Amino acid sequence: MAKIKQIKQYDYILDCDKDEVNPSIFKLTDLNPNKAADVYDVLFEGGTFKLSFKALVKAAELGVVGWENVLNEDGKEAEFKIHTMKQLPINMLTEIGLKVLKSTFPEFEEAFKNEEDGETPDPLA
Repeated sequence: MAKIKQIKQYDYILDCDKDEVNPSIFKLTDLNPNKAADVYDVLFEGGTFKLSFKALVKAAELGVVGWENVLNEDGKEAEFKIHTMKQLPINMLTEIGLKVLKSTFPEFEEAFKNEEDGETPDPLA
């Protein structure tokens, strides 16, 4: 029997903001099949699984649908726009991207963990 996967939306606070009084809150969503396919293609560029910066940033770009309490250089609330999001520091984009990937592809959880630990297993093996 076919089952529809529920696309979740959820709030995420970066590790560096967890102790802040007013942390930045990123509105994330699991990737729909079309967006997931785009990231999947990047994860398997060259024919083998690789959790690259490119894949993490792509997942962040596709998975962030809004934010709260993200400030611009003047200390004012930054309006959420894709081009503005791309100006976030790479460490924030990669953390967000990994969260989106883990939620979208729970079957790859072990592969993501191993990649973080420096191993490169094939999650499809």
